[in-house]
Amino acid sequence: MTEKLYGFVAFDTTYKSKISMSIQLGGPTLYYDPHFVSGARIGIRSLNGKWRANLFATNLFDEHFPVALFPASGTINVITSERTFRQIGISLDFNF
Repeated sequence: MTEKLYGFVAFDTTYKSKISMSIQLGGPTLYYDPHFVSGARIGIRSLNGKWRANLFATNLFDEHFPVALFPASGTINVITSERTFRQIGISLDFNF
């Protein structure tokens, strides 16, 4: 018996308005501009929904947004994390 497969394509986006990023109490309030963060997936899944395989990208357009901003010696330091960069991977899901 051959199992039928379904293909799928998905796209998501999140709009983030102006965000207060200051981490120093009593210091100036620093903001990061409004921006979009988008992702996409393309893959296949089984007819009965028992498994799914897909190629995905998070932060598709590589928007390097900070986690925090703080002033130091006349400059503004930026703290980022790995979630602020584009990530591409493969996902395999199994349901029991």
